[in-house]
Amino acid sequence: MNISKNQILFIKKLMENSDKRLEEFNKFLKKSRKSDISELDRNEASELIDLLKKIKVDNNAYSEKTITSKQLKFIQNLNNSEIRIAETNNFLKSHGNKLIEMLTMSESSELIDLLRNISDPLNIHSNISTKQLKFIEKLEENEDKIKIVDNYLKKLNKKDIMELTSKEASILIDRIK
Repeated sequence: MNISKNQILFIKKLMENSDKRLEEFNKFLKKSRKSDISELDRNEASELIDLLKKIKVDNNAYSEKTITSKQLKFIQNLNNSEIRIAETNNFLKSHGNKLIEMLTMSESSELIDLLRNISDPLNIHSNISTKQLKFIEKLEENEDKIKIVDNYLKKLNKKDIMELTSKEASILIDRIK
């Protein structure tokens, strides 16, 4: 598949104000036996982007602003629900970027904070886990801790520990530790 428009834009952005990156770009084209960036396929473009990102620019201003691979992986892992994916797309749209890879480090941090503040719907409503249940039952061996559990269940209008969600169980565990 041919190089995407976004990859071309990102490669050009990476090469701005950097003779070292421009030189590496030309070497890459020559090694790939291509005369122009448009002849690259998507895999070659990705390889080139990774290569260019590793090269620090002279003034170091741009390289410090480029999203790190750690941030990229973290954002990809956070995008585990439709709500978070939609929020990521809205964020990218509002920042004029088409790809996550085109974000700066500060924009990436902003997106990560935004996504982390969105509750993971899988954890909010899922039932208490077996591990949580066993842990609470073990802690309930103490009379004082039984009272804490009972009061917490009453507060939530629950009759049994099994009615707790995973999130509620986590809160309870924190209270009785």
